[in-house]
Formats: sequence, structure tokens, C-alpha cells
Amino acid sequence: MSLETYQQKRDFRQTPEPRGKIAKTSKHRFVCQEHHASNLHFDFRLEIGGVLKSWSLKKGPSMNPEVRRLAVPTEDHPVEYLEFQGTIPKGNYGAGEHMIWDAGRYKLLDGNDPEKQFEKGKLKLELDGRKLKGVFNLFRLGEREQWLMVKGKDEYAESDWSLRLLKPDKSGATSIVDQPKTERTHPTVQSRKVSKAVVKKSAKPDKGEKLPTLDELLKSKNLKGDARVKVGKYALELTSLDRVYWPDEGYTKADLIKY
Repeated sequence: MSLETYQQKRDFRQTPEPRGKIAKTSKHRFVCQEHHASNLHFDFRLEIGGVLKSWSLKKGPSMNPEVRRLAVPTEDHPVEYLEFQGTIPKGNYGAGEHMIWDAGRYKLLDGNDPEKQFEKGKLKLELDGRKLKGVFNLFRLGEREQWLMVKGKDEYAESDWSLRLLKPDKSGATSIVDQPKTERTHPTVQSRKVSKAVVKKSAKPDKGEKLPTLDELLKSKNLKGDARVKVGKYALELTSLDRVYWPDEGYTKADLIKY
């Protein structure tokens, strides 16, 4: 846990942000801040290990379990940032208006050590805020330095939920409406006859064929094209692993398989 990166990025003679220091205790607090910087986004922060572990969410959190929010990790912030609101002057890192959208406490539902769960890349939380309540899952996507934040299916979940902004965005919008992503279909695709030149692979590995397991394959970075893996005693064909399924977030077929 370190505030070195946070402090190096800021000139505290110009920005009203707190310099801060690493806290000796943790009260399991969280804050979600609406940040009108060059691009509107939300900063979600959890008090862990004497600092605020932080993620940037382009569209903010969602109370709809069918919506998955991309959460990009940012540098650790001081716990004093739990109460920070104000305008960061132009020319400074993160310039723009910063407002507390929601705040409260959290409870860890899986394990009892948030630092250990953070390192594992999987946090199952119960949030008790004014707006964010109930179970949330925050987890790392494989080897990628990106996380997902997903609302759990509980009594607080709302399928038609929309996020109301504290301040209108540049276009004048006052809310962000959830639109769950679904895989697009192409009804105009015509069926084609299979050419005799197509080679059909056996459901079992060829004699002497050495195949990686699915786990071994998914540990690889930048998965592209097709792959053949061993699952139990069978061979499985995986095609177009780099095909983009969710363009806005950049998720591919490989990411879906990992999830």
C-alpha cells in the first residue's frame, strides 16, 4: 500500500485535494464520487490497508444485476479522500469538479481480510450507502489489469434502474440509463454448404497430439485466432478468441470464456 504515485501526480500548492497519509486503522468505508473531468466518470473507492483502493467507472455503478460495469484500477488514494469535494483547477491531474455521489460502509462477505481478497482479485461486498445497498461483486478479469463491478441478485436489485447525476453532463443529460449488452445476431447471414476440403477434427486428441488444458490456455495473454485444447479426455475447438463481443468495454470472446 503506497501513496507515492498519488502524491507524485499532484501539485498540492494548486489542488485542494488532501496530501494524506497511510492510516493505521480501517473502518471499512467506501465512497463513490462523480467526477466531471475531461470525460465524466465515477470513482469508486474502498478503505483497505490504510488507503483507498480506487477504480474508475465510466458509467458509474449499477443496481441492475444484468449490467456489468468495467472498473479500471487507479492509484491508491488517502483515506482523507473519503470526504473530498471540490474543483481541481485546470492544468492539474484530474482537473474538473469532484462530488460525493454516495458513501457508507461495506462488509466483506467472502473471507475476512479485504487485503487478501483484493490481492486475489475477488471482492464480494455488502454495501450500506444511501444509494448503493446490498451485495456487489468486484473482480479482476484474468491477467488483465481491469475489473468488473456487478450487482448481486438481492432485494435491493433493480432491473430498470438508472443512475441520476448530481450535475448534468456536457450534453445536458441528468441520468445514465442502463442498457444491458446482448450479443448481436445477423439474420441476413445465408447458409452455406460445407466444402469437401474442410477438415473435421476428432472429438478426441489425435494420437501423440499434445494439447494445453483450458486453464493453461487462458493464462496466456493476448489470445487471438483459434485454439485447440484438452478438456478431460476430449479435444475442444475454440474459434475467433479475439472477436469483440462488447465494443464499448473492449471485451472479447476470450474474456467471456475466462469469466
